[in-house]
Amino acid sequence: MPARDRRNPQANDLSGLPPTFLAVGALDLFVDETADYALRLGRAAVSAEFHLYPGGIHGFDLTSCRIAVQYKAALASALEQMLACRTAA
Repeated sequence: MPARDRRNPQANDLSGLPPTFLAVGALDLFVDETADYALRLGRAAVSAEFHLYPGGIHGFDLTSCRIAVQYKAALASALEQMLACRTAA
């Protein structure tokens, strides 16, 4: 990855970052940081899709529970949309 494309998530200027998919369980240790990052991306006019999964713990996506299935479907959909945009450009 070229140096110009690398950005620190704590940077003040988030403009120019690519579309971003964020997902976190409501019981995850990093829920507040993830939600804050999604808000900051939105304020910087970066396309960001944020999903909060009630009852989800850190690593919930590694299981086959209902919210993990929902997460995997949302992730697949987001990736399809993002990749379709790249190939159409």
